[in-house]
Amino acid sequence: MGALPDDAPAIAEVPPDNSGHGYTIRYDKGALMLEAFRQHLGDEAFSRAFRGFYETIRGRKAGTADFRAYWKDALGDDALLGAWLDSPGSRPVPPGD
Repeated sequence: MGALPDDAPAIAEVPPDNSGHGYTIRYDKGALMLEAFRQHLGDEAFSRAFRGFYETIRGRKAGTADFRAYWKDALGDDALLGAWLDSPGSRPVPPGD
């Protein structure tokens, strides 16, 4: 994965086009975010949640609000979700750092 600049915007602020660092932020930071979700939930629960999200959005476009609403319930941890979606830079700073 490519390195993101320190001033890269949060995933939730990136427009849905591929301008600037948008593509890199969504796909590189997005992959790191999903890995953090997997670590938080465990493999089986993450697989069920990921499949549930796919079933929820299948056949339509989904935006950040859809993603946030689904994963807030699936994770049971709004702080983890918010840290990844709303933190600028390459990855969120863990609470307490």
